[in-house]
Amino acid sequence: IDYYISDYLTTSESDIIIRFYKHRQPISQIAKVYGISKSACKMRLKRSREKIKRGHKKKISKNVTFCMPTDINIMKGFVD
Repeated sequence: IDYYISDYLTTSESDIIIRFYKHRQPISQIAKVYGISKSACKMRLKRSREKIKRGHKKKISKNVTFCMPTDINIMKGFVD
């Protein structure tokens, strides 16, 4: 997980995600370490998850290639 999220997040964002999901630290403890409120910690987790999702979708869309046959004779074999 550490390697995967480092592609999409800053060091502090990665650390919060790792503390929460990998080490199962409670939000109150993570917030205390960073000197932020629990609601701010929740918001950082939410935004980090969104960044991971956006980055992952972007990476997938770069790897997908669509081929559209333009010759009717090529398409004829698939339709029959």
